Amino acid sequence: MDLTKLYSDSSPSVLGFINKLSVGSSTPPHFPAVFGTGFFVHSSGLAATNRHVIEVFSQLMPNPRTGQSSLAAVLFFADDDGSAWQMLVVDVLAWNALAEFTSSDKWYGETVPDVGFVQLAVREVPALRLAAEKFSIKVGTEIATIGYPMGDQPLTALGKLNQASPFLRHGIVSSLFPCPTALPHGFTIDIMQQGGSSGSPILRASDGVVVGMMSSGVAEVRVALLPRPASPTPSTPTLALPNRHIFFRRRSISFETPSPSTWTNCLRSRSSERNTRSPTRIRGSRGILGFRRDRQASPFYSWPLRISST
Repeated sequence: MDLTKLYSDSSPSVLGFINKLSVGSSTPPHFPAVFGTGFFVHSSGLAATNRHVIEVFSQLMPNPRTGQSSLAAVLFFADDDGSAWQMLVVDVLAWNALAEFTSSDKWYGETVPDVGFVQLAVREVPALRLAAEKFSIKVGTEIATIGYPMGDQPLTALGKLNQASPFLRHGIVSSLFPCPTALPHGFTIDIMQQGGSSGSPILRASDGVVVGMMSSGVAEVRVALLPRPASPTPSTPTLALPNRHIFFRRRSISFETPSPSTWTNCLRSRSSERNTRSPTRIRGSRGILGFRRDRQASPFYSWPLRISST
């Protein structure tokens, strides 16, 4: 697959987690702080990301005036003719992260894979396809990632909002854990892991299928997650977790496809941490994206949502 097409097809499914609240400055920022990446794995609005990204959620201060959560996710996607890009902001309803992991045999990956899932207030979204076959990746496989390395800093590097889209980066699979095998326990890639890119999907360049997720870096290593049942994360090129964690756990978490009434009941007990509103569907220009905007909590929502290239 051409990388241009891979980006245009996959970027609408990639989101950045943001803090809508600006603290310690009298001047509003050019763009809210982006601290992590995620991607849709189910059309119901279920997204995958890293556990360490989810751990930041509860650290965000609520809006001091309304008490509402300052957590949200941002998504950029192009119009059908490619002449403009739109920015959509969506509420985060709930989240769950892998807390423990056991293996029936010797395990060469992370002790507890760095995986978590987030339910967003949106439906009928384009989910990325996860590779589930054996030998889905090999050493030397060409891959690409889409996300927000260095968070919002590159988006405002010129002292203004100079970029309104995620980054595409290209590389190869550098190694497999513990060695080239049908179902590796993890892998490394030669794309640098930087703050904000955690949770980025790792796409097979030939067809755009997700083969893993970036997780962390050690020195010059980066981690990625493969699209299967349980897997780990690599380091120095960049650690990656096998898709197995995403592929299987997305079907076992309790909030994958809840009804609005179920959401209301299960979220009320943690209203201080979660947005209790149920998902609302609003179709976008492509007929596949729908995000409800919160018009009360943040001045960021007054920004133009459509950026034209002409």
